[in-house]
Amino acid sequence: DVVNLQPGERKGITLSFDDKGFDMHALKIELDVKDDLKVDNAAYTILHNIEKLKVLLISEEHNKYLEKALLTNPNVQLRQLKLSQYLDTTSDDITIFYNTVPKEIPEGNVIFINPESGLPFMPAAIEKGPISVVSQNDNHPVMRFVDLTNLEVRVGLEYELPDWGIPLVETTTSPLIWLGEQLNRKGIFFSFDAFDLKISKFALSYACPILMAN
Repeated sequence: DVVNLQPGERKGITLSFDDKGFDMHALKIELDVKDDLKVDNAAYTILHNIEKLKVLLISEEHNKYLEKALLTNPNVQLRQLKLSQYLDTTSDDITIFYNTVPKEIPEGNVIFINPESGLPFMPAAIEKGPISVVSQNDNHPVMRFVDLTNLEVRVGLEYELPDWGIPLVETTTSPLIWLGEQLNRKGIFFSFDAFDLKISKFALSYACPILMAN
């Protein structure tokens, strides 16, 4: 495939492989330019068979917008439990807590969406909006090809960001979305109900499935 880019332009492409026998083959991407240093005009990666990403959703309700955003990625294997059914003994790749918080934060990869009661290490209070985005971290891979600069939120959470937290989407008060890594835990925190259309239009934006995939 050939992709033409203007100076400073960014563009994503998707490569489809019908043949499943590409495991351990090398993929080469090369810039078709003439300059004095050819060695940095090509990059390589090793292809592997795609494994299903096991995602566990902990929620007391079925939210079609959240489920649709997750299942946009065909490699996601999604299952849902209520908090009363949840045991921190699962082998899922990612656990998502939607409008709920466990007594203890599990190890591994976790996403919290609108934990109104806060987290054990971070008390939170309700903040009534409108809440507007003032900046976003375009350099982080989670925000790749995502633009939330025009997003407005009617109700969110106000809290103090831990010193190990990294803001991804910032407002005039608390970050709207942030991530952090501590010990054996890595998490992303949404300080608003991102999948309630009464709160924001995030779930209907093009940025939603891209951000969730990232």
